[in-house]
Amino acid sequence: MPVLLFRLFLLTFAGLLLLSALPASWPRPDLVVLLMAPTSLTCRRMAGAWFGVGGGLLLGVLGTGNPGILAGIYGLTGLLLGVLGEEGDPPGLFMHLLAVLSGTTLVALGLGALAAQFPSLGTPEGTILKLWLPRALLVNALLVWPARELFQRLAGRRAFHGRKVAL
Repeated sequence: MPVLLFRLFLLTFAGLLLLSALPASWPRPDLVVLLMAPTSLTCRRMAGAWFGVGGGLLLGVLGTGNPGILAGIYGLTGLLLGVLGEEGDPPGLFMHLLAVLSGTTLVALGLGALAAQFPSLGTPEGTILKLWLPRALLVNALLVWPARELFQRLAGRRAFHGRKVAL
C-alpha cells in the first residue's frame, strides 16, 4: 500500500508540473481527483484521505492556492470517496465515473465556498464554480477510463477483481 501511494504521488507531481507548463486557456483536468477516486474506492477511506491530503499539498505548492486549505479539502473528499468505496462489491466503471464527478464537484464547491467566505486565504476566485467546474467535469469524465487503467497497472490488478497482471 505505501509503495502504491508513493507511485501515485510521483505520478501526480509529474502531471501537475506538466499542467503548470500548459497555457492557462487549456481545460485542466483535476489530476488529484482522477487518481484519488480509484485509490479511495479500492483502498478504502484512509488511503483516499492520505492521498487527498498529499495531492492537495502538491497542488498548493505547485499552484497559486493555499496548501493547507487545499490539503484539507482534498483530504475530506478522499475520505468521503473512501467511505463510498466501502459500500460493496469491487467498483465498476460507473462507480468510478460517479466518484470522479462527485469528487470534482465537492472540491469545486468547497473551494468556491471558501473563496466567498474568506477571500484572504489564498483560494482561487469565487468564479471557479462558473468557469472551472463545467470544463473540469467534462475533461475528468473523459479521463476516468485511462486513470482507472493506470491505477490498475500500478496496483497490479485487473478490473479490481483480484487477478494479478505483470507490471
